[in-house]
Amino acid sequence: MQAELTHPSRGVRAVRVHKKRRRYTVGECLAEMTELTADGHAIRTVAIEFEDPGRVHAAVQEMGLGQFENLSYPRGLKRLLGLPA
Repeated sequence: MQAELTHPSRGVRAVRVHKKRRRYTVGECLAEMTELTADGHAIRTVAIEFEDPGRVHAAVQEMGLGQFENLSYPRGLKRLLGLPA
């Protein structure tokens, strides 16, 4: 099965990934900080969730994260590994 998924014509590659997650509450928002290592490349990510976008924005500002780019997980992983978006 792995051979089917990683066939070069599909643009997919197997990557060893390790995650360590910590969950928090910021204001009323759920927050998660993840330390991620993928093929030996390490990064720390933060996710903040709530139904009200205004509260998410306020939590981002409260944590001092407003200057950071908001990326999807797949796009961030590709960037970490030096792959084209």
